[in-house]
Amino acid sequence: MDPSFVPPEGFNGKRWFRPARTGSAWFYHRPEPLRPPSFMRDYSTVDPQIKGLVAALHAASTPTMPSCSGHWPDPAWSRRCYADLLADMEKIRTGGQEFVDVESGKRVWYKNPYYSLPWPDAKAFLREMSAFNGCGYLAFVPPPLSLVWNRVLDLNHIPGVHASMSGLNGRLGIEIRVRTGDPASQAEAWKRVRSALRL
Repeated sequence: MDPSFVPPEGFNGKRWFRPARTGSAWFYHRPEPLRPPSFMRDYSTVDPQIKGLVAALHAASTPTMPSCSGHWPDPAWSRRCYADLLADMEKIRTGGQEFVDVESGKRVWYKNPYYSLPWPDAKAFLREMSAFNGCGYLAFVPPPLSLVWNRVLDLNHIPGVHASMSGLNGRLGIEIRVRTGDPASQAEAWKRVRSALRL
């Protein structure tokens, strides 16, 4: 299990897990370069701003890749999250920690006496997160005859949105990036994306 930060462009080459505990939401990962798009079994790990859009895509027989609506972490959050990551580290080093695959729901146990975090403290953790403030990302693979293919380029008329057709682990899909500058306009942009896709 790797806790290191992954920029949106790297989401698709990972399999994602959440620790089976309460507290701050942080997703661990392992490499899976050829992972396929999938349908979520548990929408609780999907960001609220895009949960409806992801569910609508799935209802339209369109599987998705790992996503993020875009976040603006603050110092209080980083301290809480880092404390939870430290607690995870102690469990992983000693008795082990249970994790849940966010797509399949499968539970796995991870123990490693040499496990460590890639950040020395909460401030370093926050600095790395802040470099990607507001970077939202969603990728999906519509069926060949889906009308969504015809609506992709229209998304680029929405401020802060860039959409394109691209290769997703060997399959033709659609990538949407949203970065508007603040949480309110980010949420509005995602609403407009769903409206433009007519989902």
